[in-house]
Amino acid sequence: MTELVVGRPDATPGARPTGWWGMVLLIATEATLFALLLATYFYLRFETVGGWPPDGITDPTILKPLLATLILLAAVVPFAVASAAADRLRPPVVQLALACGIVLGVGFLVFQYVLVQESLDRFRPGTNAYGSIFYALVGLHFVHVAVGGILALWALARTWRFDRTAIVTVRVTALYWYFLAVVAAVVFLTLYLSPRG
Repeated sequence: MTELVVGRPDATPGARPTGWWGMVLLIATEATLFALLLATYFYLRFETVGGWPPDGITDPTILKPLLATLILLAAVVPFAVASAAADRLRPPVVQLALACGIVLGVGFLVFQYVLVQESLDRFRPGTNAYGSIFYALVGLHFVHVAVGGILALWALARTWRFDRTAIVTVRVTALYWYFLAVVAAVVFLTLYLSPRG
């Protein structure tokens, strides 16, 4: 049996819950980490003599990484639906949307794992600077999506007692998944499209 709250979860109109601010600060920190890795990628790219990727490594394929990225971008939709449904106090919709988002997130993780295994057949992290930064970016993003999946599972578990905390948990989970989608697009553009430019 779900317990419905009366009214909005915010203490005062227009106020943001502490959990929301915590997630914004976490995202800002993580965005800085990704920005540093992306800056490192482009530094290495423009300081490396010869082609990029270096000789002996073929240009990355686009189709499979594009499909993986599209799966992750599609995962944002259920999380947006869950957040909106939480605001409207609709626990069954929230739970279904979160479950769909989790399935898509797991689909991305499986797809990404297969892509990394295929890449390891061509080059490894210790092969050169390209391999090192490639696997650092892919690995960091993979870990963030896995953390997003755990956060989504926690949000789903919280919705069985649908109170103010559950609503905030769903909102911040959606916020984190929006961040993951933006990072997925930037990582795809950097690792798979930019070497072709």
